[in-house]
Amino acid sequence: MAMKKRVLFVCFGNTCRSPMAEAIFKKLVAEGGISDQWDVDSAGTSNWALGSPPDNRALGCLARHGLSSNHRGRQITKSDFVECDNIFCMDTKNLSLLEQFSKDVANTKAHILLLGSLDPHEELIISDPFSGGSREYERAYEQCHRCIQAFLRLNAA
Repeated sequence: MAMKKRVLFVCFGNTCRSPMAEAIFKKLVAEGGISDQWDVDSAGTSNWALGSPPDNRALGCLARHGLSSNHRGRQITKSDFVECDNIFCMDTKNLSLLEQFSKDVANTKAHILLLGSLDPHEELIISDPFSGGSREYERAYEQCHRCIQAFLRLNAA
């Protein structure tokens, strides 16, 4: 049996974009019948939302798409850089933080990428909806969905 590939989605607080991306990924691999090939999680570069559920607006957006999340906020750890194959972040600030964190980790194997680098619409940054309403959450959802679909197409066996 092949080892599962590990994917981690990262944003600042692990309350909006990254838990939405995690839920989207889980749904798409389930629909594709390949859930057994993937481990997926999400984390934040900060620790301000440790143990908290995703933002209510993120949960509402997911619900409108038939998804849910029981994720609890966590901060990225050194072991994530060793255990994950891909770490996808949402913006350049988090990319810079992840690259900085990874320098302190021996045996880093994770490829750290902007999730938006996979966007067929070429929107490099997954917009942060935290200061907005349902429209901003929907935009972030759509961006994540497109990028994850592109990633899964690239990784189809």
